[in-house]
Amino acid sequence: MTKNYIYLVFALVLFNFQSVFSQNAIWYVSENGSGNGTSWNLASNNLQNTINNAVAGDQVWVKQGTYQRAVGLSFSVKDGVSVYGGFPSAGNPTMNNRNPRVYETILSGNQARVLEANGSFDPISTSTIIDGFTLKNGNSNVGAGILAYNCDATFRNLKIINNVSSIGMGGGVSLGNSNSTFIQVIIANNTSLLSPGSDGDIAGIRINGGSPKFYNSVIANNHAEGYTGGVGLYGTNTFFYNCIIYGNTADLHYPSSPNDNFYNGQNGVANSSNCILQGCRGSDYLFQNVQFAIYGNDLGGNLDINPLFNADYSTQAVAGINKGNTQAYQSAVNSFAKDYYNNNRVVDVTDIGLTEYQTVQSEI
Repeated sequence: MTKNYIYLVFALVLFNFQSVFSQNAIWYVSENGSGNGTSWNLASNNLQNTINNAVAGDQVWVKQGTYQRAVGLSFSVKDGVSVYGGFPSAGNPTMNNRNPRVYETILSGNQARVLEANGSFDPISTSTIIDGFTLKNGNSNVGAGILAYNCDATFRNLKIINNVSSIGMGGGVSLGNSNSTFIQVIIANNTSLLSPGSDGDIAGIRINGGSPKFYNSVIANNHAEGYTGGVGLYGTNTFFYNCIIYGNTADLHYPSSPNDNFYNGQNGVANSSNCILQGCRGSDYLFQNVQFAIYGNDLGGNLDINPLFNADYSTQAVAGINKGNTQAYQSAVNSFAKDYYNNNRVVDVTDIGLTEYQTVQSEI
């Protein structure tokens, strides 16, 4: 065997080794798993360890079930790692079998917030996706459902419910210095408590800095014991497309801003297109309407109607059909074309909210 031949064989082995390990991996998590997470048959039952083992470009697939960390610990996002819930518990499901609404995958708080995306030292980039989970039962002073800082990740098909902030500042979500994207996310039934020495403000979502964008999301029925049940903006330029902000309540009310759903604080700017915004009186009344100033810049197509929620925050067929901004939605999602309930997202014109009505509407 010649020396050149040995070198050639060595080079081919090295090339194949590098090719295998340079490919993006899929990791597997199951509630009843006991393996190392390298296949469904060897699924891990430890979601956080699996995320930690993954590297940028990898995906983590999670079967239906309830996942919870030890007391006082939160789940943590890792930059470049995308985590998908909603896989059925049986067999070896593929992405085509995934349906987060049918195969609910719950991340439950345990005397701590549910999820952290902390980019204080290493920013969380746009290549990070969290998709298909219910985040519930979190408890923290700030951001009991999600706390994100310096985070540009995409949060998609999430239900963020029944979380409690002990002092305010975002019972459901708190964003700081982040350009995150939220697509088809429910933020509902979260609470901010008015404790001694706290303000108890903002039960739904608090945004401080950055320029996040929200598409076809619902912020509803959150309650603050202080001011503002829904959304509070500070030092941010935030965009809402095809969203619903409705039914949020507070025990205290600003004299200059009596709407409990929304508050633009210092240097907080909202830009709304084709949304249902309770109390805005709608885009048709822009020049007569002092109330719309509460919601910031009117980009057109906004409505002040009852969305007629069903129990799961889908809307009844009469509310918001063909009233959305299709171009904005498609620019955000690229090839992703399902609504929150796993139906086709764009049938004719995008609807407002989570639901896409599946019958083409005749032109009037």
